[in-house]
Amino acid sequence: MNHVNALKRLPRLIMDGPGSRFYSITHISFQGAKRDMYRCFTYGSCLAFFEATTAHSLVEFIGRHDNNYVGGSPVHASTLLREAKENSYLLPGVKALRMSTTQVPDTLRRDIQERLTPNLHIMYGMTEIGWATVADPEAVRNIPGVVGKPLPGVQVDVVNEEGETLPPGHTGRIRAKGPGMLKGFIGEPAGTAEAFKGDWFYSGDLGELTADGQLIHHGRADDMMIFDGINIYPVEIENALLHHPAVAEVSAFSIRSVERGDIPVAAVEIKSKVSEDELRSHCRSWLGAHTPRRLMIVPKIPRNDVGKILKNELVSLFHRWINQRR
Repeated sequence: MNHVNALKRLPRLIMDGPGSRFYSITHISFQGAKRDMYRCFTYGSCLAFFEATTAHSLVEFIGRHDNNYVGGSPVHASTLLREAKENSYLLPGVKALRMSTTQVPDTLRRDIQERLTPNLHIMYGMTEIGWATVADPEAVRNIPGVVGKPLPGVQVDVVNEEGETLPPGHTGRIRAKGPGMLKGFIGEPAGTAEAFKGDWFYSGDLGELTADGQLIHHGRADDMMIFDGINIYPVEIENALLHHPAVAEVSAFSIRSVERGDIPVAAVEIKSKVSEDELRSHCRSWLGAHTPRRLMIVPKIPRNDVGKILKNELVSLFHRWINQRR
């Protein structure tokens, strides 16, 4: 209930009471969709149930039933963008389109605000705390990678390995605390000691704070690659490749090497013909020494039903791809 009370202070973000109709594109079997359902009932709002088979049927349903609040993930937004036309919004009646669950690349944010709706909100949360921050449309438009300011009652900090607060502009581990947060993990004393220190929860995510308190998310700490002593974040590779007009989707990951550490690799889903050499040259112009050492063009990047990329499947696919090229 603490999370619901905090969200009530942000009426445009989710719902603003009777007359609001919220549609969660995420399937109801997922925990996040269930939480949205309970929030709707608490707000006195209406929750729409509809399993769309195509992007067209989804857009038609939202328009026909005046769903003015919509929540989903980047994979849902990418699907909707295929229906969007130039110089008009696909979802003109939506007061807030909320993206959450996974990182939302900057190029996708721009496309959403230009072609779906300008009212894009990015939310960042943790299972152990709930929603922690929200970025409003203006922040999303102007600050790359932003996930916003803390919700009422929630504190967010960025710290170094010693747990010391870092100044704005420095990347470190994200920690947070707030009402209703967990106290630990049942049957996992070691995991509890690692994640819960003092009254803070230490997430496995990396980020930085701006001077005015906006949180910028850099991805999972265990996703960071150390290649030849250089720290490389997957998101910087992904954002660089997404700026190429032939690239539809991308996921950066690493392959472990005893000699060189984490070898950066990128799996790329394309929408028009392009060579690996051209993509590599594009990356080099953006990233220099942070350029991925291998680029693998794939028919489709594997994701689960809420849009989370299945990195283990990509690693297996990469090994098969390498063996075929030998």
